Amino acid sequence: SQGCFEQANKYTIFAGKDGVMTPIMIAEEDSDDCTRCFCKPTHSLLLRFTAVSPTGQKMFPVMTMEREGCTQCLGCEGKLCLGCFACSDQCQDGMK
Repeated sequence: SQGCFEQANKYTIFAGKDGVMTPIMIAEEDSDDCTRCFCKPTHSLLLRFTAVSPTGQKMFPVMTMEREGCTQCLGCEGKLCLGCFACSDQCQDGMK
């Protein structure tokens, strides 16, 4: 984003053999602008993984991963913010 603004990330996951790589999933970040900007790089987020066809077309949802954040401090719009100091074990970064 060149530092002008933060935007949600999108990742393409590939699998392959003998140098031939085929897209198998897309992971898309679901987070709000405020937490991406002020709580980076460890902001609260939800990643949605979707299976894709060999041509890259979305097919069906596969799984989600959530990074909830610290329960001791609140970030923007009541969302949990991981940008705070680790005041307890609950404040440590992690995915589930």
